[in-house]
Amino acid sequence: MLIAPRLVGLLILVSGVIFFINPKAMKKYVGFWTHGSRISTIGAPLNLIFGILLLIAASGCRVSLVITIMGIISLIKGIVLFASGTEKAKAMISKWGDKPEGTVRLLSLLMLGLGVFFLWSI
Repeated sequence: MLIAPRLVGLLILVSGVIFFINPKAMKKYVGFWTHGSRISTIGAPLNLIFGILLLIAASGCRVSLVITIMGIISLIKGIVLFASGTEKAKAMISKWGDKPEGTVRLLSLLMLGLGVFFLWSI
């Protein structure tokens, strides 16, 4: 059952590496999610599913509190994406695509650290 948290940690880590090496990839990432209704039809359900899986797997992890908190955050994010509607969700995520390269690199370092910590917590 620890596959879900490992997958989430790996996704966070890989995203951090990609955005650090190529900050312009953030614009493409944001563009993907803001196209059509993907944020509501794909993003929200994925967050809900990962949140539930993280909460289920938390008890088997080294630092279950970290995995539990990430599961709760994922559930809240999924609910907010559903409740806010497509246009409002697009507006929220679009702000990330407009960040300067230096800011994206700094945030990607934080993602890298979070991914490593998350994977260690499992």
